[in-house]
Amino acid sequence: MPTPWVDYGCLFTAGDTAHRWQSARMLDYLDWWAEEAGGRHRWNFTPASLDRLETLLRENLPTVEDYHAASDEPFWVMAAWYVGKCVVEGKGAQWQYRGINPDAPPGTWHAEDCYWAGAVFVNQRLRYDGHAELLPVMLRDVVAGESLRDVVDRFPDRAPEGEYVRGEPAWPTVLWQLARPEHLAAPTLRPLTAAELKELEEADDLQGPDWEDNHRLNTWLAERRETFPAWAGQAGGGTTVWDFSPQSLDLLEDLVRGTFRSYDEAWAEQDSPFLVGAAWYFGEVQVRQCGAVWRWCPRPPNQRLPGDFPTVAGPAPHTKNDDSDDEKESADDLCEDHGPDEDDDDPVHLCDPLSELRALFVRDPDERLRHALHAYG
Repeated sequence: MPTPWVDYGCLFTAGDTAHRWQSARMLDYLDWWAEEAGGRHRWNFTPASLDRLETLLRENLPTVEDYHAASDEPFWVMAAWYVGKCVVEGKGAQWQYRGINPDAPPGTWHAEDCYWAGAVFVNQRLRYDGHAELLPVMLRDVVAGESLRDVVDRFPDRAPEGEYVRGEPAWPTVLWQLARPEHLAAPTLRPLTAAELKELEEADDLQGPDWEDNHRLNTWLAERRETFPAWAGQAGGGTTVWDFSPQSLDLLEDLVRGTFRSYDEAWAEQDSPFLVGAAWYFGEVQVRQCGAVWRWCPRPPNQRLPGDFPTVAGPAPHTKNDDSDDEKESADDLCEDHGPDEDDDDPVHLCDPLSELRALFVRDPDERLRHALHAYG
């Protein structure tokens, strides 16, 4: 998964949840809400319509307690959506949703105690000075006495056209923490202590290792996210160009081919920051576009083998037979094969991003990096 402690489903469905929720509200707006609120001609997402909604709120909900009691009613849910829609249309914000992972540690982005988790909100996440709000909070503040126009104006006006275009300086690294694509802060992972390392070496878990969530993999992923802004700046175009889209894989392919002349040159530089960053980017596109997950054998850090690099795998249900010890593979067998064998009836697509980049120099030119996305169906 892209981020430690974040359930895969939280990320894979987050964009769809926000999109489906606001689409359903638009249908409600067309079907019944606008008419119940006085006619569709009155609700055209203009600043003047915000004054009408403020009057509607004050007439029906005299106190904050009254609003709390009614905030889950369909009419007022739609009123909150309307304000959010005005912010999206007028201020250039985006709908967002962050799913709750019950296993996330308290205080992290997807924990149950996270202010932003479990509800659709609007966010100007690609702005230096961007703002974000939960929809019910905006209505609550109006009932408490604030002007609805002032609430909406907490969001800065749209940026001038072309402010963030290719060729502009890359964002400072400190701001990338607030605007990374997954909108998550990278966790700080301390090094293993001697006792923890000894426990890892002796742990029974190595007989059936968790390839998708272990200290070695999580540390590597955190390092890659931290260094990505610098890598994107050196690659050209910064994070605006390197946006994890399928189209950006063509740019990545041209970049690798233009940097190395042969397979041997790429092999000699396989541990360089540039090629490691390029391989992570290639794998991360598969994670974000196709629902793949990162996997790496939880080998102790001092036991790295030549060519040992994380892979990405397509999501598939795992079938295990816990009743037969004879069918369990040893940790050595798993690590030497760079991944546990899959049942023939339960195939999982595997991709070694670093190997695929080197292979560009020995394959037919018609075989493109973007074709890797087709393997996920």
